[in-house]
Amino acid sequence: MIGVWWALVAAAWGCEEPTPPAVFAETLAHADQAFMAQDAGAFLAEMVFAREQLGCLSGAITAEIAAEYHRLTAMDAYFHKDELGTIQAFSAMVAIDPEADLAPSIAPEGHPLRKHLETARGSETSTTGSLERAEGHRWWIDGRVGVRYPLERPFILQHEHDGIFRNNAYLAAHAALPEWTRVETNVAPPRVHPTQRKFKKRAIPFFVAAGGTAVLAGGAFGYAWTQHSAYFDEDTPPEDRPGLRQRANGSTIAAGALGGVALGLGSVGLVMAW
Repeated sequence: MIGVWWALVAAAWGCEEPTPPAVFAETLAHADQAFMAQDAGAFLAEMVFAREQLGCLSGAITAEIAAEYHRLTAMDAYFHKDELGTIQAFSAMVAIDPEADLAPSIAPEGHPLRKHLETARGSETSTTGSLERAEGHRWWIDGRVGVRYPLERPFILQHEHDGIFRNNAYLAAHAALPEWTRVETNVAPPRVHPTQRKFKKRAIPFFVAAGGTAVLAGGAFGYAWTQHSAYFDEDTPPEDRPGLRQRANGSTIAAGALGGVALGLGSVGLVMAW
């Protein structure tokens, strides 16, 4: 059916140049004039041109333009004896504009087009699907921004990325979404800020005591070293060596003890500080 074929018409025409929405709307007006004049050849040719332009749109169309395209698509499907395609296109038109109608000169009472329109008004088309959300990407569905798209009627889908319209398509009811609707949805993980712990002043005396004790430990070790050097000095009288040895050993032990105390006081200070 012609409606199924149109579902395959997206941005695959190989656009020579982008089509502004205003130019697209002008083409639709020409198609409408040809239909009113009952010039079937001109109407069908304008609709082929309109489908080509739709795939190359350079900006968002309005909901009014979308409704007009659906109306003309319904009449195009009618020309091709596609009853289902006609009803579904009319369903898309009235979903956008519930007051949309056909001129009596085109579809008087009892005309098949009028009957198809009334059938479309009574159709249930509320079931929807959801497009992916991603930063920098925006979806236009029948001229309106959103992520919910209809499943049971045709619609015009436009993809805007960073302010540029990159893809456009007319999708039939129940048609699969194009590959370009699968956008990256990278979400940055939340930043975890390290908790800064406040320094507690009550630890200061322990750090001061640790520093002072460390100085004493250094002094004791220095004194032990002088006694050790004097013990091995050749000019030191033998009778003085026992005393030097005793003082060197004692000072070394004292330096070690003071060093241990300084380390302990520093550790306590660290615990109390944080």
